Amino acid sequence: MPRKISISAGEDYVVPRGWAGFGLQVDTTLVDYHNLWEEWIVTYHGTSTIAVESILAHRQFLLPGDTLLNGKPLGIRPGHIPGKAHLYTSPSILYASLNVYSVRYNFTDSSGKKYEAKIVFQCRQKPKTFCVQAETVGRGKDSICPFISNDKIEYYTVNRSSVVPYRLLVSLKEL
Repeated sequence: MPRKISISAGEDYVVPRGWAGFGLQVDTTLVDYHNLWEEWIVTYHGTSTIAVESILAHRQFLLPGDTLLNGKPLGIRPGHIPGKAHLYTSPSILYASLNVYSVRYNFTDSSGKKYEAKIVFQCRQKPKTFCVQAETVGRGKDSICPFISNDKIEYYTVNRSSVVPYRLLVSLKEL
């Protein structure tokens, strides 16, 4: 299904077509709730099921080196930039859902059908709290998203409170 671009707080983002969305409670003690919806931009953060549990429990993202609920430190996953303890987001659901960010999970339902599931958080991100950079997955000039150019597709920050997850997005594809 084609995706289209939308604008939030003056910045472009890609509409997550084909994803099921589940609204999350936003902790109003962490942010100015009204400014969040009017002035913060929309971004996406692809992740794994282990990290999802921690993000939902803490109501915020962790940075590499922080401790997960299972007591283990959050590491930098293979395929990510070594030694960079940042939180990465993108205005493109296509970029955030790449396998290096959104880990694929294959499962079989009770009828025997096989599926691939992916998880991405839809977030509000405070302007001027992040840096913008080109893609870091080695795609070069091979366009990742038809709406966001490769040279402006990845954001990073060390300010974990500047990224607020408000929706859990799930993609299911039958294999």
